[in-house]
Amino acid sequence: MLLSTLDYGKNRALFSWYTIDPLFANANSLTPQHIANDNVQRADHNVRQIIETEVFPNKQRPGNQVAVIPMLNLSILP
Repeated sequence: MLLSTLDYGKNRALFSWYTIDPLFANANSLTPQHIANDNVQRADHNVRQIIETEVFPNKQRPGNQVAVIPMLNLSILP
């Protein structure tokens, strides 16, 4: 079998999708301690929450509410 044929790479790609539960992003009593105490892990762009003003800096919300944008993370490994 030649390694350059299409049959070699067939059914090999991986595709996954997920959202991060806010429980892991917020540092409250429900957050596991190994995550709540690790600021580097909580600041990682793959798992942190995105505040609406990061994407839309001039948008004003009524009552100065902080809005978090729900993110859908995709992972594609060919």
